[in-house]
Amino acid sequence: MRKNSEIADLIEKYRKIRKISQEELGKKLGVNRSTISRYASHEIPFPENKILTAAKALNLDYSFLIGEELMSMTGKTMVRPLVGKIVAGRPLESYEIPEDVEIPMNIGLKHPNSKLLEITGNSMNKLFPDGQYILIDPDEQICNGDVAAVRLNGTEYTVKRFYRLKTGVVLEPDSYDEKEHSIMITNPYELEEVYIEGKVVWDMANPSKRKY
Repeated sequence: MRKNSEIADLIEKYRKIRKISQEELGKKLGVNRSTISRYASHEIPFPENKILTAAKALNLDYSFLIGEELMSMTGKTMVRPLVGKIVAGRPLESYEIPEDVEIPMNIGLKHPNSKLLEITGNSMNKLFPDGQYILIDPDEQICNGDVAAVRLNGTEYTVKRFYRLKTGVVLEPDSYDEKEHSIMITNPYELEEVYIEGKVVWDMANPSKRKY
């Protein structure tokens, strides 16, 4: 079990990694920006009843954040279906891949309706290298800035940071490649065809692409 100060340090570390402002995190936790700053500087302890909310906001595993290993699940796995390949660089029609992939049991139990996709392309390569497996959960709430698998035009898919604006939707890449650009959808008819398949909640290396 981590000390409260260690938990606060991890939350601050991943807040910066996820590029979430103190104000944005504060809104998700129901506190103001200055309170988030006081947590980070250890001026006040991070409330235990907000740790789970912080973990979800930062897309972190709760047991990792608090440093609690579930001994009964250590080394145990369960399977999730790998349902298709998704090109993160541009929308592309997905195809079914009838394959079961083992994932840690604690992840699977936390996201019972989740499924795996193989991601290819460069538009999200700051987060996911080419060929990485991503786990998406249709039951997780999507907030602006979250990474999600999105279906467009009925059958085409993409993975991007999702932003819902007053005038439409923006799908933003997170890439080292400057050629990658955001997708902005404002046409009312096209907006009707935007469907969030699920929030990306976990990822793993593609076994077939490992070099060792």
